[in-house]
Amino acid sequence: MSETTLLYSESRYLPVKLTPSELLDRVDQLSETFRLAGQLEARHEAEKARMKAELKDMEARQIRETKIIESRHEDRRVDVRHILDASAVLVREVRQDTGEVLRERAATRDELQRSIPGTEPEAVNDGPEGEWDDEGDEAHENGETDGDD
Repeated sequence: MSETTLLYSESRYLPVKLTPSELLDRVDQLSETFRLAGQLEARHEAEKARMKAELKDMEARQIRETKIIESRHEDRRVDVRHILDASAVLVREVRQDTGEVLRERAATRDELQRSIPGTEPEAVNDGPEGEWDDEGDEAHENGETDGDD
């Protein structure tokens, strides 16, 4: 008989037959990967739709900003006064920021009537600053104030 001597040992990856229990575990693992991939795909689609909507909003904003730059103006809220010129029987609509007359129109009878001294309509209580009780009216008429004015 010949004598043998171990030179060295090593580990290798080699085919090993699975037991029935190991095979069932692998089926479960595969099933879990399909479930997780489905969830990931759904999240991906939702994020893709969100980003697409965000991109669409950004493109709309770019168009809006481009139009403003090209026209060199944008619509903003501007105070406009309606001024009665009783001698001309006209009402002028005048921008407060530039003084530009936007429109002139014929004055109505009511507007002309208001321009006659002593025929102005009574002041309308339009909120907290205009709220006075009967005592408050007297105090204001007599020049008395409570320091809030």
